Amino acid sequence: MSTWAAPAHLPEGYLLKPSIQQCQQPLGWVPDVVVGDLAYIRQDIKKEIRLRWRVSVVTRMKPDMNIIEPFDSWNRLSCQPGQPLQWLGYDASDQHH
Repeated sequence: MSTWAAPAHLPEGYLLKPSIQQCQQPLGWVPDVVVGDLAYIRQDIKKEIRLRWRVSVVTRMKPDMNIIEPFDSWNRLSCQPGQPLQWLGYDASDQHH
């Protein structure tokens, strides 16, 4: 497993995309997941990174976001009859989970 660390005080426009590109070009490697500060990562940038390099950008929930049904908690959701549901993967070709 490899890791890549970068300063946190710069906006993603200055650092996140170039960092991923620098991992890919000389190293032939990109991370599967990037954990970022919600304040610096715009949705369009996250989408571009996901489509271009197939890298997931994970951020925390915004303070005004609420977990709504069918979510029982942050890591569990259920269908209306109450059966627990689970994630079966991601299909990159049609951008569906």
